[in-house]
Amino acid sequence: MIGAILTGVLALSIATLFESAATDEHRQTGKIDNLEKLLQPEGLAALEKVATFYAFLAFHPGVDHAIKEYVLSGALSADSGPDVLVMFCLDETADTPAPLDDSSFGSWLTLDTATPPAYTLVRHLFGASPVPPLPGIAFFEGIGHDDEVVYVHLVDDHEPEAVRAKLRKVLSIAASAAGRSPGPGRQAVLAAGLLNERIPYTRSGRTSLREWLIHGRRFLSERGWDLVGLLGL
Repeated sequence: MIGAILTGVLALSIATLFESAATDEHRQTGKIDNLEKLLQPEGLAALEKVATFYAFLAFHPGVDHAIKEYVLSGALSADSGPDVLVMFCLDETADTPAPLDDSSFGSWLTLDTATPPAYTLVRHLFGASPVPPLPGIAFFEGIGHDDEVVYVHLVDDHEPEAVRAKLRKVLSIAASAAGRSPGPGRQAVLAAGLLNERIPYTRSGRTSLREWLIHGRRFLSERGWDLVGLLGL
């Protein structure tokens, strides 16, 4: 896609983003060994400056073409703004900024549509409960807080413009929630905003973002994949 090349869409590993925040906080240099060390409770305060609100965009790039085009266009970075960090799976490691283009996600196009990597990460959120269908976007409370996850359904959207319109609305609601003080009230604001706009969603049980990140990154890294966010344009 020409748009993706012109806008310079770049993805970066969540581990690298956290590592940069931690080293800046303590004026250190050098690589921190692993994500578990970064996410120790005593170090979470340093990571809160990465984002106020966290989300995971779950999709299968071989099936959910409109979602893939949305990510490659750079719209996700623009629409999420500075307070909401939206993560997604990438089929390569991105310890340094990785450009996204039409060849991105190439190795996943032949994966079984029932078991894309994103499905496994969503399944971990819901445990024994029924797993909501992909695509969707899951919102977490802040890095140091455990709370329910609000999973917004995108399954009925197939056209790029419809995807962008819905995600822009959802991310705008999330940005309003992100402006509140950390705590369960933010998820309530998000859920109320979604209800007001008649946007369907599912709540998980209480989930630790810290544990989900460790579990998810371990699952992906064992396969040479990564959990990434987009660098701002």
